Amino acid sequence: MIAIWALPSLITMLVGWTAWYEGPHQSGVLPKFSLIGMSLTTVTFFGLCAFAIYAEVWGVILSVHYGLLVGIYKLLAPPCVLGLAFGLIGVWRPNPLRWYAPACALFTAGLWLVGAVMIDPI
Repeated sequence: MIAIWALPSLITMLVGWTAWYEGPHQSGVLPKFSLIGMSLTTVTFFGLCAFAIYAEVWGVILSVHYGLLVGIYKLLAPPCVLGLAFGLIGVWRPNPLRWYAPACALFTAGLWLVGAVMIDPI
């Protein structure tokens, strides 16, 4: 189920990193913010994927492992929010990651939200 929600984030991430690799690199501070935002979002996304694999292999159960789940969210949610903030700051200057960084951060934040609701329904 969560893999379906991960697709927009993964596609945006792959297209963004491809555009950054192939595109012209600009000097200045604002393009670096997009790069930092995309990097933080990538780390957050792969952290979520690693935890999802861990949970599937070891059979993480909500009632037993609730502290672990909350700890993972506390560890990986701030980089996601920082990635969104840096991505939004980087929008003001043309660069290859201009729109991909905030879009990927939004998709990843949505993925985190879906995961949180699946773990602890409201």
